[in-house]
Amino acid sequence: MNFKNKTSNRSYTRAGATVAALVILQCGAARAQHFSARQSPQEAFSVAVSSSARLAAVMAAIRSAQPSQISWLAQAFGSEPEPSIRAWILRAAAQLNASVEIPLFEQGLKDTSAWVRLAAVECLGKAGGARAAADLARALGVEPNPGVRQSEAFWLGQIGDPSAVSALGRALDADGNRGVRLQAAHALRRIGTGEAKKALDRGRKDKSRWVREISGGH
Repeated sequence: MNFKNKTSNRSYTRAGATVAALVILQCGAARAQHFSARQSPQEAFSVAVSSSARLAAVMAAIRSAQPSQISWLAQAFGSEPEPSIRAWILRAAAQLNASVEIPLFEQGLKDTSAWVRLAAVECLGKAGGARAAADLARALGVEPNPGVRQSEAFWLGQIGDPSAVSALGRALDADGNRGVRLQAAHALRRIGTGEAKKALDRGRKDKSRWVREISGGH
């Protein structure tokens, strides 16, 4: 495996692994909770006392594969006290119909929990499109958590909208976290416009050898 493949998503993968560990613990607890088969996921959520029961209801909404579940999930997001469940509400909405739930994901970008913001970034990235790219580009400039910024840069590269080049270029120029600069360089290479190549030229002078290599320098 070459250097670029090993480093391209290292920090993003670490964040994902931590989320996965949390989800495993939460789902294990959720399986211990059972609600009546006659209850809808919304009804089960509304009467749930424990966080594990609420999570089980959210998972049931995902399994239903019915986009009609999104309306109550969006309402539940605003009142749910547990960050891990708010994150799963966003993922549930994304799985049920990501293309129409951009406003909910935008709300998630403003959440006080970095885990929820990370989920919102993932959902916007998978939704794709110009609006999602603009949201992620704006967030990249103000997000305090470096792991979330790395994810924002990663998904901007996956979306590939040229409008994100300026935000990615600023991240490559000035972000204090090497992992963010690496992801910004990867994203700019993926976008590949003339403006993106100019930003990568600046990245060749980065203090990190890794960032210089991804940018095309030595």
